[in-house]
Parts: sequence; structure tokens; C-alpha cells
Amino acid sequence: MGLETVAIEIVSNDRWSSLTPRDPMPDYGELTDLQLMIMSVLWSEREATIGTIYERLATQEPVARKTIAMILSRLEQRKLVSHRMDGREGVYRARVAKKNVLRSRMAGLLGALFVGNERLAGARALDPADVRSGDVDKLVALLRQLERDVRKED
Repeated sequence: MGLETVAIEIVSNDRWSSLTPRDPMPDYGELTDLQLMIMSVLWSEREATIGTIYERLATQEPVARKTIAMILSRLEQRKLVSHRMDGREGVYRARVAKKNVLRSRMAGLLGALFVGNERLAGARALDPADVRSGDVDKLVALLRQLERDVRKED
């Protein structure tokens, strides 16, 4: 491993996949429902084997283990997932935060729906019939928190 290699995480003397400074950023792109379901298992379990993911998804949507393995491989190529070996079994972990993926998906959706009016997209996405007492205050608080988070990242 070269000096420029930056390890993402070390767990029990096993190395997770590593990033080099030349590696591209994670590709949030369009994730399918099944990819999101697999990511959701990884977010809730912190790390999981193909068998664990298979068991968790079996209650929602039956998926073959080979399909799960193929999707994990593709997610790893996109820098969304990493894995380490525990004996002969791969242990997978999400490399991106759930909030970042959700933010990206929402931005893409709202941008597509409101081409040319991105700044107003969120307001136009609301259905007045769904707004309840206190919802506006909660939304304002969430927007203020998001603004603070964005300022911290800058």
C-alpha cells in the first residue's frame, strides 16, 4: 500500500476497502429500489454479510443471493459500499451516510420536476391537503438545521 493511500477504517486488524486521493467521489446517481433496500440494511446493521442481507430482504421481497452479491459489487464500484473479508465471507458496510443519499435523491427528483425553478421546488412539492398544524414550524426548523449543516460543510 503506497503512502498516498488513505484507509477508510480498520476493524479488528482487517482492512476495509481504501480510497486513494485520486478516487472519484461516490456516485449517488439513480439508485434502484432494490439497491436502496440493500443500502438500508447496511445502514441499520452497520455491517452485514450477503446472508444477513438476504434474510432481511426475504420478508419484503425475495431476492437471490447471487443478485445481492452482484448489486453489492456494483455499489462498491460506485464507492457507496466497501467490504472486508472475515474468513471466506465478505462483510459489507455503507461508505456513505443515509442523509447524503436521501438529499441527493430529493434534489434530483425536485430538480427534474421543477426545471428552471429549483429554488422553489420544495414549496411546490407540498400538497396543502397534507399540511397539518405545526408542520410549518417543523419544516422551518428542519430547513434551519439543513442550512447550519451546509455551512459546517463549507
